[in-house]
Amino acid sequence: MAVPDFGPLDNDFKTLHIRCGSDIRETLTAAGLNGEFLEFADPYCQGPVPATADFTQFIEQRARFIAQAYGLALKDARKRLEHEYHQLAISHTYERIALWFEHDAYDQLSLVYVLHRFFQANRLSSQTLSLICTDRIDGIDRFVGLGQCSPNQLRQLWSQRQPVTAAQLHLGHETWQALSSPSPMGLFAIAQTQTPAL
Repeated sequence: MAVPDFGPLDNDFKTLHIRCGSDIRETLTAAGLNGEFLEFADPYCQGPVPATADFTQFIEQRARFIAQAYGLALKDARKRLEHEYHQLAISHTYERIALWFEHDAYDQLSLVYVLHRFFQANRLSSQTLSLICTDRIDGIDRFVGLGQCSPNQLRQLWSQRQPVTAAQLHLGHETWQALSSPSPMGLFAIAQTQTPAL
């Protein structure tokens, strides 16, 4: 069966697609979404999430955990994190950023961090920041993640993307602060609200 020849969808602006994994990288290209891709995959649902203003210390603690948990060399874990965080830090050089996430804790905590960083940088423009976030896809009975999507399904999601709002940025910031707090009570309080902004 021939693969449809999809035309480009994101060539109108210099675009960065951010995802907490590489599972849709090739499918985005097949769908005609040819912007640059950032895999931002620090698994915040595991290991320590230190509340420190010392970014070097934060990266080191995360790298040590990831190296031990996944059997990686520390220098390799550190290098990967440094690259991903650096690319996120310079994402302001793009005219448009698309955030691709789903409903599970791994994705949601990555989304929270990204929104927190954009909140800190005072980044809010409906043209610049957009969000694709879902817990179901038409045609997929048991939806697990965006990696299951066909090129056509990713095109449909792209057409349904929504501008990131000030409320979403603020919620991301608040949730990150609660997640990195020594006490779980702030996170518990946020969870009780059902987080309607996201």
